[in-house]
Amino acid sequence: MSASLLRRGLELFDQDIRGGGLAAAKGKSASPPVSNARKRTKQQNSRLHAQKRLKNKATVKGKVIQSAVEEYRKRQPTSHFTENLQYMLSSRCATDSSVTEKVVSQNCGRKSKDLPNKKVEKKDEKSVFTEDDFRKFQLEYFGGGVGPI
Repeated sequence: MSASLLRRGLELFDQDIRGGGLAAAKGKSASPPVSNARKRTKQQNSRLHAQKRLKNKATVKGKVIQSAVEEYRKRQPTSHFTENLQYMLSSRCATDSSVTEKVVSQNCGRKSKDLPNKKVEKKDEKSVFTEDDFRKFQLEYFGGGVGPI
C-alpha cells in the first residue's frame, strides 16, 4: 500500500469521526440507507424471508404440546362408509332398476378373464353326400377293380 493511499484513508477516517466526511460533502446524511423492498433482488428477498423463518422457529412461544395418543388417532384413516351410504340413500333422484342393471353389466366383466365360459355345443356334422355317392366316386376315380384288401 502506498503512503499516499494510507494518508488519504486516515484523512477520511478522521473526517468521519469529526462529523464531516464524504457523506457530508455529498449532501447525504450519515445514517444508513433505508431498505426498500422494491429495489431488492429476488435473491435478497428470499434470503430475508429465510432468515425470518429461522428466527421464528427458534422460539417455543405459543406451542401446544399434544400427547402421542392424540397424534396417533388424528393420523388414523377413518371410514366414511356410513356417511356416504346415508347420502346415497337420501338422494332424491333414483334411477330405474333396468338402467342400473345395464350400467352394472357394462362395468363388470370387461376383461376376457372375467367373462363366463360359454360351452360350445358341437353339432353333428351331416354330410351332403350319402354312402352311395361315395361308392360311385370310388368306382369312377379308382376304377372298377378296387375293393377291400
